[in-house]
Amino acid sequence: GKVIIVEYIIPEVIKLPDSNSAGRGVMYLDNTMLAHNPAGKESSQKQFENRAKDTGLTDFQVWSVLLMILTLWNSTKIRLRKETEKFKFLF
Repeated sequence: GKVIIVEYIIPEVIKLPDSNSAGRGVMYLDNTMLAHNPAGKESSQKQFENRAKDTGLTDFQVWSVLLMILTLWNSTKIRLRKETEKFKFLF
C-alpha cells in the first residue's frame, strides 16, 4: 500500500528570533490550524517517519511541494507554431 500525506512538517528545533523564515512560516500556519482545530497535532519529520514505521510502512520519503511544482513547471513543454496567422498549441 501507499500513503500520501500533504502536510506541513515543523522543524525539529526552532531558535527564536534567529529561526529561518520558512520555519516561522510553518509555525504560523500550524498555529492557525490549531486555533481552528483544537484536536490538531503538529508533527516533525521524525515523528511522521516513526508513525510510518509503526504502521509497517518501510519506505519513507519527503518531497517539498514547491520542488514538485517547479519540477512539473520545468518539465512541461509548450511548442508554438505559426499557421495562417493563428497560433496552435501542440502538446
